[in-house]
Amino acid sequence: MPTSNTIDAKLILGGILFGAGWGCGGLCPGPAVVNLAAFPFNPLYQAFFASMLVGMYLESTSFVRSLFDRAPDKKAA
Repeated sequence: MPTSNTIDAKLILGGILFGAGWGCGGLCPGPAVVNLAAFPFNPLYQAFFASMLVGMYLESTSFVRSLFDRAPDKKAA
């Protein structure tokens, strides 16, 4: 369980992307995998699943993480 209660840019951007994908595709990630397994030749499900994989890969790259990671504030002693 997350312990942080802060709302930051990473959370907002993630929510926007998740909502946009859900709205455009009509699927959330779990049912998208099931639909791809049930209907493997449906181009909508293929594109949605491929987009999910690309998004997961991009999130795991250090470049995308560096956009949101900030150095801790250094306080004068």
